[in-house]
Amino acid sequence: MAQPSTLYLKRRGNRWFLKLPIPRAIRQHYLTSNGKPREHIEEALGTGDLNAANRLKHSRIAYWTADFTAKERAAAGTLPPAMARAAEMRAALRAATTPEEIEATRDQIADRVYDIAIEAGDTAAEDFARLATAKLTLREAWTMWGKENEHDEATKLKDEQAFRGLMDFLGVADAAPSVVTGEKARAYVRWLNTDAQSARGGPLAKATKDARLWPLRSFWEWLDHNEAVPRDFNPWKGHRLTGKRKPTEEQPDAKRPYTDDEIIRLLNGPELRKGKDVRYDKRALLEVYALCFYTGARIGEIANRRVGDVEKIKGGYMLHIRASKTEAGPRSIPILHAIPIAILKRRIGTRKDARAQLFAEFIPGGPKGSLGWYVSKALGRYRDKVGLGPAVDTHSTRRRLITDLAARGLPLTNVQFYVGHKPPGITAGVYAKPTIEGLRTVADAIKYPPKIERAFRTALGAP
Repeated sequence: MAQPSTLYLKRRGNRWFLKLPIPRAIRQHYLTSNGKPREHIEEALGTGDLNAANRLKHSRIAYWTADFTAKERAAAGTLPPAMARAAEMRAALRAATTPEEIEATRDQIADRVYDIAIEAGDTAAEDFARLATAKLTLREAWTMWGKENEHDEATKLKDEQAFRGLMDFLGVADAAPSVVTGEKARAYVRWLNTDAQSARGGPLAKATKDARLWPLRSFWEWLDHNEAVPRDFNPWKGHRLTGKRKPTEEQPDAKRPYTDDEIIRLLNGPELRKGKDVRYDKRALLEVYALCFYTGARIGEIANRRVGDVEKIKGGYMLHIRASKTEAGPRSIPILHAIPIAILKRRIGTRKDARAQLFAEFIPGGPKGSLGWYVSKALGRYRDKVGLGPAVDTHSTRRRLITDLAARGLPLTNVQFYVGHKPPGITAGVYAKPTIEGLRTVADAIKYPPKIERAFRTALGAP
């Protein structure tokens, strides 16, 4: 059974807590003991069991979501323009059934718009007019869209984060879709790329930025289909999302391959004592690192393997990667080096069940229940503990192997097939197919400088 996601859960000691971000526009309604606005709701769930915590969190998330919505609606009347009055006029306009009633309601809206223009300026007046006459407001449309799509629970939570993020940026509880112009959308994406912060206070990861933008893009397609926005206008298409750092900053931590010294530091790192933040021991992490360094495979491609994915062949094993994050990712690669062979042999042992996990201790996590979810996080913590910076990440093992193989003059197409890259161009990308001879040529060429080979053997007890 897949391990439940720990989204919005935080562990303290032997107890689980719910941690839920409060929309920026209503934080003044949730104050700390010092009278400062809270950024998160944090409450004890009264259990130390993860499965129980995941069951309990849903009702509490539903409770706080309803509370946030009520606060947002209450705040709507105090935000410029007077959203509560606009909502009343919009409802009256919808309820009007005769031309005379429609004209009278529109006259009332026009009078109010004139008053707001004098009191608060033309921009506030235009916002009020849009909201009072909108076919659907953003919040109304979002609720309808959410009911119609068939997203799973984890995706729905991400969708809601995306919507709240946009509304926080706009500084309103509700608005007409027309308020989101191409210029506003570009400003929002610039903010995501440069100034938006995670719950820990750092810049957003690119995956988080993607998760903030994709739901809005899909939502606007729904608005287009329902004729709630101008035809074929989607302000969320064509944007470029950057990594964690501001695009205008220098990037001293640009991702790169591991150096020789960094690999040795990884292998000579401290032992890990299991605790609340240490799920896997050093041996397991080093075995994953070694398989990645000697195969060029992605972390998930190693962590998610089953016993049946490892086939004995002459001189080693054939590793079958049956699913991957890219179209070119699924592949079968020979492994002929003694160090990864020893790891695979040890991991398989005497087990005969082809469905058994290669790494039996790994547990699934994340929205898709990947066995690589917690492993990737553990590798990052171990890297930090060793004292290496963010310039080397879980893909830096692939970068190192590919760099080494290319430097030795191996045919690039064979290397690309081995590591799960699609060769560029029509001839190579469409017509060329991997051959066992070409893949064995790559596998035979995989080796590292003697000091690194010795360090691997010492750390893993490999022959």
